[in-house]
Amino acid sequence: MQEMFPNYTRIDPVVPRWLWQLLRILTLLLTVFVVYTLLAEPALGLALFWKLLIPLLPISFAIVPGLWRNLCPMAFLNQLPRMLGKGLQRDLSAGGRKLALLFSILAFVGFVMLRPPLLNHSGVAVAVMVT
Repeated sequence: MQEMFPNYTRIDPVVPRWLWQLLRILTLLLTVFVVYTLLAEPALGLALFWKLLIPLLPISFAIVPGLWRNLCPMAFLNQLPRMLGKGLQRDLSAGGRKLALLFSILAFVGFVMLRPPLLNHSGVAVAVMVT
């Protein structure tokens, strides 16, 4: 019997893996370029980040939700040790999972609160946030 909702690791990819890897590397290079631009040319970097990249994210989530999951530079860096066979293969404890959820909520609220006074005006602050 075929699974109705198989785990994504059991689904045969439509796009070849080498192409996904190439696109992930290009996305990571784009992220490095944006961070560099935020530090070297803050006005241009802030405009590029807040007026182009951030508005594109919700559009990509709505139109092609699987695309961002495959191309997110943070997810790529997170999975890189596992892909290279160097990962520790350990699970986070139950307490660690609760703390991670709490930390992510607090970080989100903190970044929302810091956007008007700091993140809208400081390329260095946005570069630190992205990295």
